[in-house]
Amino acid sequence: MATVTFIPNKAQSTSAMKGVLQYIAQEKKTENGSFVSGLNCSPQFCFQEFTATRKLHHKTSSMYFHHYVQSFHPRDPVTPEQAHEIAKEFAEKKHGRKAKWWLRPM
Repeated sequence: MATVTFIPNKAQSTSAMKGVLQYIAQEKKTENGSFVSGLNCSPQFCFQEFTATRKLHHKTSSMYFHHYVQSFHPRDPVTPEQAHEIAKEFAEKKHGRKAKWWLRPM
């Protein structure tokens, strides 16, 4: 069974968002990008798209992003493909189809 942990980021800013996106996009963590996807954004340009959306809709909230970690017990028979699908389902249920999100399973 998966557990999902919210990682609170007190430094909510454009640069903090860019740092988090760079951290989670590391090739060694994504099997060279095999398990990276997005909804309403492209993983390659998500930072630019997120910031453009904030400007377009005049978003001034101090909240720039949410960071979650999905984990499985080592004995759970979950493949990376299944973990990715579970992560996409979680993101859609949590934030809906209108939101922009970008993810990769761990």
